[in-house]
Amino acid sequence: MPETKTAETSHWSEIWRRARASSLTHWLLCLNLVGALVPLLHSGASHSFTMIESGANYAPLTLTGDHWRLLSSLFLHGGVIHLGLNMLMLIIIGPIYEAYWGGRRAWLLYLASGMLAALASALWYGNRQVTQTEWVFMIPIQVSGIQPVVSMGASGALMGLIGSHFGAVLAKQFNRQVREIQGASLKEDACVVGSTLIFGLLIPAMDNAAHLFGWLSGGMIGLLWAQSEQRPGLISRGAEGLIIALMLVLLISPFPQSWASQELRSYREAYWPAEAGQYERGAADIHRQ
Repeated sequence: MPETKTAETSHWSEIWRRARASSLTHWLLCLNLVGALVPLLHSGASHSFTMIESGANYAPLTLTGDHWRLLSSLFLHGGVIHLGLNMLMLIIIGPIYEAYWGGRRAWLLYLASGMLAALASALWYGNRQVTQTEWVFMIPIQVSGIQPVVSMGASGALMGLIGSHFGAVLAKQFNRQVREIQGASLKEDACVVGSTLIFGLLIPAMDNAAHLFGWLSGGMIGLLWAQSEQRPGLISRGAEGLIIALMLVLLISPFPQSWASQELRSYREAYWPAEAGQYERGAADIHRQ
């Protein structure tokens, strides 16, 4: 038992040592802690609307003009437990991928995969038809319609960091040195991704659309960068420029109208009319990344 305890202590000491040396982890911890204070500046009829006013990802708004929510939602969380779990994961994996990709690329990877994960969440929950039973005068009636949710959290971006490892391994044809970088292995990555997705299936409040697409986005970015590393110079810098351009497109360019159905747009028109001085109140569910 003493040896086991010593081994566990040294393992967590190593994680904490890497975290203290990681500027990415420091800054992201600060930004997420500041994000946790933002809802205190707003007050809504419910927690859902407080988070929407604070910048959470909500399809009727995100897909119809509020593109900035793709970014702001990454730094909001649904509560202390949600924030604590994500920050623990950040402390564990953030320094690993900053050391592997470098600070600048780790930042771009985190933000880009997180924004793509948020977009996937908005598209999925904003356009998915849900059928449920409603009782009218004791008669069950099947009603079908969209049920947009309020989504927020760092999990999509964190899954992107993990996914980038698989992308790098794929690009380098499963080279042994890449399969097990310092502090992470594909086996450990698979356990984290698999358990996250399973919990997402068991717990309705978890945003599996963001989790899965965050991981896929990180994998594609890791694949791109691993390929560019084999052609240093202009091509390598161009790969970073491509990710920056993608982020700017997501934040600035209008989304295709087909991404938001008329039913979805009606939510904004009904509850958040552009001419209103404050939000009207409606109903929304919260999903956590």
